[in-house]
Amino acid sequence: MVEQLRWNPLPVAANSTVQITSSRIGGFLCTATGTLTLVRNNEDGTTTTLINAMSMTAGQWTFIPFYLGRNGGSVTTATNAAGIVGV
Repeated sequence: MVEQLRWNPLPVAANSTVQITSSRIGGFLCTATGTLTLVRNNEDGTTTTLINAMSMTAGQWTFIPFYLGRNGGSVTTATNAAGIVGV
């Protein structure tokens, strides 16, 4: 049996935030070194920070197999990080 993993690419510019409307995230391909924060939008309108300012290195693929729930969440890059989120 062969299993293939694939995600839709969502570009994230340096020092910016993108909303994830999908219920899942697969990972982050870093193109510029910096930090990444992942936040889940809860059903009651609050948010939960799942990853806070995790260091990222250019060229690194970080597998993040999280289920965010039906409200999605957001990814924020800081300290000049940029890359592509797989959702």
